[in-house]
Amino acid sequence: MSSADILIGAVLLLITGFIGRSLLHLFRQPFEFDPERVENFSVTDYSVMTMLLCDEDREFVRRQPAYTRALLRRFKAERRRVFRMYLNQLIDEYRHLDAAAKFVALHSSQAPSEDLRFIFWQGLRFWYQVRRLRSLLLLHNLGLSAPDLKGLFQPVEGTRKRLARLCPSAEQVPSR
Repeated sequence: MSSADILIGAVLLLITGFIGRSLLHLFRQPFEFDPERVENFSVTDYSVMTMLLCDEDREFVRRQPAYTRALLRRFKAERRRVFRMYLNQLIDEYRHLDAAAKFVALHSSQAPSEDLRFIFWQGLRFWYQVRRLRSLLLLHNLGLSAPDLKGLFQPVEGTRKRLARLCPSAEQVPSR
């Protein structure tokens, strides 16, 4: 068995795990749809995340008369902490959007397979971006520049738009 075979097997195992986990999450528990939460959700509420790790703020701190390395370390650590809080909140919001979109697609009068496939791939993209971002955040500690968040917001917005297309008004959501 070559190393390429082992690598391919490991990749297939990871993909199977992601698919299995997504299916388990889909059927695990009854879903309580909160129409108001979906209607009030906006990705723009999370645009502040891009500013929390920007280099300009670090340069501003460096130019202050009371600047010390310890001050800059505390400043960066606090910014990363707040960034993680926003990220965790976005993850929670995405889980709700994802579950709502799956629920509506499954109970739709149309054939749900294309919608479910789209939602599934958006989920894979989102979770990949979350893991990528968390890894880059660790490297940010070492001085790496701030990670790009565009890839994180795209699957969230895609899922939100699909849910809006499936269910233009939250009052149209089927009840269990």
